[in-house]
Amino acid sequence: MSKDLMAVTFSHYIKDKAVSPELASVFDDLLKAGKEIFSALQSGVEGSGGKMNATGDQQVGMDVVSNDILVKILRENGAVGYVGSEELEVPMETGKDGLSVVFDPLDGSSVVDVNLSTGTIIGIYDEGGFLGKTGRDQIASMIFVYGPQLTMTLTCSDTVDAFVFHPGNDEFVLQHENIRLHEKGKIWGFGNTAAVESGSAYSKFLEKMIQSGHAVRYSGGMVADVNQILLKGGGIFTYPGSAEKPQGKLRLAYECAPLALLVERAGGEAVSNNQNILDIELQEYHQRAPFFVGSREEIEMVRSCFWASN
Repeated sequence: MSKDLMAVTFSHYIKDKAVSPELASVFDDLLKAGKEIFSALQSGVEGSGGKMNATGDQQVGMDVVSNDILVKILRENGAVGYVGSEELEVPMETGKDGLSVVFDPLDGSSVVDVNLSTGTIIGIYDEGGFLGKTGRDQIASMIFVYGPQLTMTLTCSDTVDAFVFHPGNDEFVLQHENIRLHEKGKIWGFGNTAAVESGSAYSKFLEKMIQSGHAVRYSGGMVADVNQILLKGGGIFTYPGSAEKPQGKLRLAYECAPLALLVERAGGEAVSNNQNILDIELQEYHQRAPFFVGSREEIEMVRSCFWASN
Protein backbone atom coordinates (compact mmCIF):
# COMPACT_ATOMS: atom_id res chain seq x y z
CA MET A 1 0.00 0.00 0.00
CA SER A 2 1.40 3.42 -0.93
CA LYS A 3 2.20 5.88 1.79
CA ASP A 4 -0.38 8.59 2.41
CA LEU A 5 1.93 11.52 1.77
CA MET A 6 -0.55 14.10 2.96
CA ALA A 7 -0.44 12.49 6.41
CA VAL A 8 3.32 13.09 6.74
CA THR A 9 3.91 16.39 8.51
CA PHE A 10 7.26 18.14 8.41
CA SER A 11 7.93 17.34 12.06
CA HIS A 12 7.42 13.62 11.37
CA TYR A 13 9.60 13.86 8.29
CA ILE A 14 12.47 15.46 10.24
CA LYS A 15 12.31 12.73 12.88
CA ASP A 16 12.52 10.06 10.17
CA LYS A 17 15.57 11.80 8.69
CA ALA A 18 17.30 11.84 12.11
CA VAL A 19 18.16 15.52 11.70
CA SER A 20 20.20 17.04 14.53
CA PRO A 21 18.30 19.16 17.08
CA GLU A 22 20.29 22.22 15.96
CA LEU A 23 19.40 21.83 12.30
CA ALA A 24 15.80 20.94 13.16
CA SER A 25 15.47 24.21 15.10
CA VAL A 26 16.77 26.16 12.10
CA PHE A 27 14.29 24.41 9.84
CA ASP A 28 11.44 25.24 12.22
CA ASP A 29 12.39 28.92 12.24
CA LEU A 30 12.76 29.00 8.45
CA LEU A 31 9.25 27.57 8.11
CA LYS A 32 7.97 30.35 10.37
CA ALA A 33 9.79 32.92 8.25
CA GLY A 34 8.38 31.45 5.04
CA LYS A 35 4.84 31.72 6.40
CA GLU A 36 5.44 35.34 7.47
CA ILE A 37 6.79 36.30 4.05
CA PHE A 38 3.86 34.60 2.31
CA SER A 39 1.44 36.48 4.57
CA ALA A 40 3.21 39.79 3.89
CA LEU A 41 2.97 39.19 0.15
CA GLN A 42 -0.75 38.56 0.47
CA SER A 43 -1.14 41.77 2.47
CA GLY A 44 0.67 43.72 -0.23
CA VAL A 45 3.85 45.74 0.23
CA GLU A 46 4.33 47.88 -2.83
CA GLY A 47 6.89 50.26 -4.22
CA SER A 48 10.62 50.63 -4.28
CA GLY A 49 12.75 50.27 -1.20
CA GLY A 50 14.43 53.51 -2.31
CA LYS A 51 17.96 52.19 -2.73
CA MET A 52 20.16 49.58 -4.31
CA ASN A 53 20.97 46.40 -2.39
CA ALA A 54 24.45 45.06 -1.64
CA THR A 55 24.77 43.51 -5.11
CA GLY A 56 23.58 46.51 -7.11
CA ASP A 57 19.95 45.50 -7.70
CA GLN A 58 17.08 47.92 -7.10
CA GLN A 59 15.25 46.92 -3.94
CA VAL A 60 11.47 46.72 -3.80
CA GLY A 61 9.46 46.93 -0.61
CA MET A 62 9.11 43.18 -0.25
CA ASP A 63 12.89 42.66 -0.57
CA VAL A 64 13.35 44.64 2.60
CA VAL A 65 10.43 43.05 4.44
CA SER A 66 11.49 39.50 3.52
CA ASN A 67 15.10 40.12 4.48
CA ASP A 68 14.11 41.64 7.82
CA ILE A 69 11.88 38.67 8.65
CA LEU A 70 14.63 36.13 7.94
CA VAL A 71 17.44 38.07 9.62
CA LYS A 72 15.44 38.66 12.80
CA ILE A 73 14.29 35.08 13.22
CA LEU A 74 17.71 33.56 12.44
CA ARG A 75 19.65 36.01 14.60
CA GLU A 76 17.56 34.92 17.57
CA ASN A 77 18.06 31.20 16.91
CA GLY A 78 20.63 29.73 19.31
CA ALA A 79 21.92 27.29 16.69
CA VAL A 80 22.84 29.97 14.10
CA GLY A 81 26.25 31.62 14.17
CA TYR A 82 26.35 33.31 10.78
CA VAL A 83 23.73 34.93 8.54
CA GLY A 84 24.36 35.96 4.94
CA SER A 85 21.86 37.58 2.57
CA GLU A 86 21.74 39.14 -0.87
CA GLU A 87 20.46 42.26 0.90
CA LEU A 88 23.31 42.52 3.43
CA GLU A 89 26.52 44.23 2.36
CA VAL A 90 28.53 42.07 4.75
CA PRO A 91 27.56 38.84 6.53
CA MET A 92 26.25 39.02 10.07
CA GLU A 93 27.84 37.10 12.94
CA THR A 94 25.45 36.41 15.79
CA GLY A 95 28.17 35.90 18.41
CA LYS A 96 27.27 32.23 18.80
CA ASP A 97 28.98 29.11 17.54
CA GLY A 98 26.48 27.65 15.14
CA LEU A 99 25.32 26.90 11.65
CA SER A 100 25.78 29.28 8.73
CA VAL A 101 22.61 30.22 6.83
CA VAL A 102 22.73 32.17 3.57
CA PHE A 103 19.76 33.21 1.46
CA ASP A 104 18.15 35.26 -1.25
CA PRO A 105 15.15 36.49 0.75
CA LEU A 106 12.85 37.19 -2.20
CA ASP A 107 14.01 35.88 -5.55
CA GLY A 108 11.87 37.29 -8.36
CA SER A 109 10.84 40.39 -6.40
CA SER A 110 10.71 42.40 -9.65
CA VAL A 111 7.57 40.47 -10.67
CA VAL A 112 5.67 41.00 -7.41
CA ASP A 113 3.78 43.94 -8.90
CA VAL A 114 2.39 41.77 -11.72
CA ASN A 115 1.39 38.94 -9.35
CA LEU A 116 3.79 36.25 -10.57
CA SER A 117 5.31 33.64 -8.26
CA THR A 118 8.35 34.52 -6.18
CA GLY A 119 10.38 32.58 -3.63
CA THR A 120 13.19 32.30 -1.12
CA ILE A 121 16.43 30.37 -1.71
CA ILE A 122 18.42 29.07 1.29
CA GLY A 123 21.71 27.25 1.75
CA ILE A 124 22.89 25.92 5.12
CA TYR A 125 26.52 25.20 6.05
CA ASP A 126 28.27 24.08 9.21
CA GLU A 127 30.03 26.57 11.48
CA GLY A 128 32.41 29.20 10.19
CA GLY A 129 30.58 30.68 7.24
CA PHE A 130 30.92 29.53 3.66
CA LEU A 131 33.98 31.30 2.24
CA GLY A 132 36.65 28.82 1.19
CA LYS A 133 34.01 26.09 0.94
CA THR A 134 32.05 24.77 -2.03
CA GLY A 135 28.38 24.09 -2.60
CA ARG A 136 29.02 20.45 -1.72
CA ASP A 137 29.71 21.55 1.83
CA GLN A 138 26.07 22.53 2.28
CA ILE A 139 24.38 20.31 4.83
CA ALA A 140 20.97 21.31 3.45
CA SER A 141 19.29 23.59 0.96
CA MET A 142 15.69 24.59 0.51
CA ILE A 143 13.38 26.86 -1.43
CA PHE A 144 10.02 28.42 -0.69
CA VAL A 145 7.69 29.30 -3.56
CA TYR A 146 5.02 31.94 -2.95
CA GLY A 147 2.29 31.34 -5.52
CA PRO A 148 -1.35 30.24 -5.28
CA GLN A 149 -0.02 27.96 -2.52
CA LEU A 150 2.94 28.19 -0.17
CA THR A 151 5.31 25.32 -0.92
CA MET A 152 8.76 24.31 0.33
CA THR A 153 11.25 21.96 -1.31
CA LEU A 154 14.15 20.58 0.71
CA THR A 155 17.20 18.37 0.62
CA CYS A 156 18.88 17.45 3.90
CA SER A 157 19.97 13.92 3.03
CA ASP A 158 20.13 12.05 -0.27
CA THR A 159 16.56 12.84 -1.35
CA VAL A 160 14.64 15.90 -2.50
CA ASP A 161 11.14 16.27 -1.08
CA ALA A 162 8.44 18.91 -1.45
CA PHE A 163 5.88 20.14 1.07
CA VAL A 164 2.75 22.26 0.88
CA PHE A 165 1.43 24.46 3.67
CA HIS A 166 -2.05 23.72 5.01
CA PRO A 167 -3.35 26.88 6.75
CA GLY A 168 -6.20 24.99 8.43
CA ASN A 169 -3.87 22.99 10.68
CA ASP A 170 -0.82 25.29 10.35
CA GLU A 171 1.31 22.43 9.02
CA PHE A 172 3.64 21.76 6.12
CA VAL A 173 2.80 18.29 4.80
CA LEU A 174 4.65 16.09 2.33
CA GLN A 175 3.38 16.57 -1.22
CA HIS A 176 6.10 15.04 -3.46
CA GLU A 177 8.52 12.41 -2.15
CA ASN A 178 11.95 11.59 -3.61
CA ILE A 179 11.69 13.93 -6.59
CA ARG A 180 13.60 12.67 -9.65
CA LEU A 181 14.37 14.34 -12.96
CA HIS A 182 14.16 12.52 -16.26
CA GLU A 183 17.35 12.37 -18.31
CA LYS A 184 15.69 14.81 -20.71
CA GLY A 185 12.90 17.29 -20.06
CA LYS A 186 10.55 19.43 -22.12
CA ILE A 187 10.75 22.94 -20.67
CA TRP A 188 13.33 25.72 -20.76
CA GLY A 189 13.71 28.72 -18.47
CA PHE A 190 15.40 31.03 -20.99
CA GLY A 191 17.23 33.71 -18.99
CA ASN A 192 19.51 36.56 -20.14
CA THR A 193 18.43 36.86 -23.75
CA ALA A 194 20.94 39.72 -24.04
CA ALA A 195 23.59 37.01 -24.36
CA VAL A 196 22.06 35.74 -27.62
CA GLU A 197 24.31 37.28 -30.29
CA SER A 198 24.80 36.05 -33.83
CA GLY A 199 27.18 33.11 -33.84
CA SER A 200 27.46 33.00 -30.04
CA ALA A 201 27.39 29.81 -28.00
CA TYR A 202 24.00 30.84 -26.57
CA SER A 203 22.67 31.38 -30.09
CA LYS A 204 23.76 27.85 -31.03
CA PHE A 205 22.12 26.50 -27.89
CA LEU A 206 18.91 28.37 -28.74
CA GLU A 207 18.80 26.68 -32.15
CA LYS A 208 19.29 23.25 -30.58
CA MET A 209 16.53 23.84 -28.05
CA ILE A 210 14.10 24.95 -30.76
CA GLN A 211 14.96 21.89 -32.86
CA SER A 212 14.43 19.58 -29.88
CA GLY A 213 10.96 20.97 -29.28
CA HIS A 214 11.46 22.46 -25.81
CA ALA A 215 8.78 24.88 -24.62
CA VAL A 216 9.98 28.18 -23.14
CA ARG A 217 8.74 28.61 -19.59
CA TYR A 218 10.41 31.68 -18.10
CA SER A 219 8.65 33.79 -15.49
CA GLY A 220 11.40 36.22 -14.48
CA GLY A 221 11.65 34.45 -11.11
CA MET A 222 14.40 31.82 -11.09
CA VAL A 223 13.22 29.97 -8.00
CA ALA A 224 9.76 29.42 -9.49
CA ASP A 225 11.24 28.32 -12.81
CA VAL A 226 13.63 25.80 -11.22
CA ASN A 227 10.85 24.55 -8.94
CA GLN A 228 8.76 23.91 -12.06
CA ILE A 229 11.61 21.87 -13.59
CA LEU A 230 11.85 19.79 -10.42
CA LEU A 231 8.12 19.10 -10.16
CA LYS A 232 7.57 18.57 -13.89
CA GLY A 233 10.40 16.02 -13.95
CA GLY A 234 12.95 17.75 -16.13
CA GLY A 235 14.07 20.61 -18.32
CA ILE A 236 16.67 23.33 -17.95
CA PHE A 237 17.12 26.85 -16.62
CA THR A 238 19.86 28.94 -18.23
CA TYR A 239 21.44 32.25 -17.29
CA PRO A 240 24.83 32.63 -19.01
CA GLY A 241 27.20 35.54 -18.87
CA SER A 242 27.26 38.13 -21.64
CA ALA A 243 29.91 40.37 -23.20
CA GLU A 244 28.91 43.12 -20.79
CA LYS A 245 28.68 40.85 -17.73
CA PRO A 246 30.82 37.70 -18.32
CA GLN A 247 29.88 36.25 -14.93
CA GLY A 248 26.18 36.99 -15.33
CA LYS A 249 24.13 38.37 -12.44
CA LEU A 250 23.36 35.32 -10.28
CA ARG A 251 25.15 34.88 -6.96
CA LEU A 252 26.92 31.62 -6.31
CA ALA A 253 26.51 31.18 -2.55
CA TYR A 254 22.85 31.93 -1.97
CA GLU A 255 21.26 31.43 -5.40
CA CYS A 256 23.20 28.99 -7.60
CA ALA A 257 24.67 26.59 -5.04
CA PRO A 258 21.44 25.85 -3.07
CA LEU A 259 19.48 25.26 -6.30
CA ALA A 260 22.31 23.14 -7.70
CA LEU A 261 22.26 20.89 -4.63
CA LEU A 262 18.51 20.33 -4.97
CA VAL A 263 18.74 19.55 -8.69
CA GLU A 264 21.79 17.27 -8.44
CA ARG A 265 20.23 15.22 -5.66
CA ALA A 266 17.15 14.89 -7.86
CA GLY A 267 19.32 13.36 -10.59
CA GLY A 268 20.15 16.48 -12.59
CA GLU A 269 23.22 18.68 -12.83
CA ALA A 270 24.34 22.31 -12.64
CA VAL A 271 27.37 23.78 -14.41
CA SER A 272 29.22 27.06 -14.88
CA ASN A 273 32.26 27.74 -17.08
CA ASN A 274 32.59 24.01 -17.81
CA GLN A 275 32.70 23.16 -14.11
CA ASN A 276 30.12 21.66 -11.80
CA ILE A 277 28.65 24.53 -9.78
CA LEU A 278 28.97 22.53 -6.56
CA ASP A 279 32.74 22.22 -7.05
CA ILE A 280 33.44 25.96 -7.36
CA GLU A 281 35.18 27.45 -4.33
CA LEU A 282 33.31 30.33 -2.74
CA GLN A 283 35.90 33.10 -2.63
CA GLU A 284 33.70 36.17 -2.29
CA TYR A 285 30.50 36.85 -0.39
CA HIS A 286 28.56 38.11 -3.44
CA GLN A 287 30.47 36.07 -6.03
CA ARG A 288 28.64 35.69 -9.35
CA ALA A 289 28.56 32.82 -11.84
CA PRO A 290 26.94 31.89 -15.15
CA PHE A 291 24.34 29.23 -14.34
CA PHE A 292 22.93 26.24 -16.21
CA VAL A 293 20.83 23.79 -14.20
CA GLY A 294 18.53 20.92 -15.11
CA SER A 295 18.30 17.49 -16.71
CA ARG A 296 21.50 15.75 -17.78
CA GLU A 297 20.80 15.64 -21.52
CA GLU A 298 20.16 19.38 -21.62
CA ILE A 299 23.33 20.02 -19.64
CA GLU A 300 25.25 17.97 -22.20
CA MET A 301 23.76 20.21 -24.89
CA VAL A 302 25.14 23.20 -22.98
CA ARG A 303 28.57 21.63 -22.89
CA SER A 304 28.50 20.87 -26.61
CA CYS A 305 27.59 24.47 -27.48
CA PHE A 306 29.71 26.38 -24.97
CA TRP A 307 32.80 24.31 -24.30
CA ALA A 308 33.13 21.52 -26.89
CA SER A 309 36.22 23.15 -28.42
CA ASN A 310 37.94 23.73 -25.09
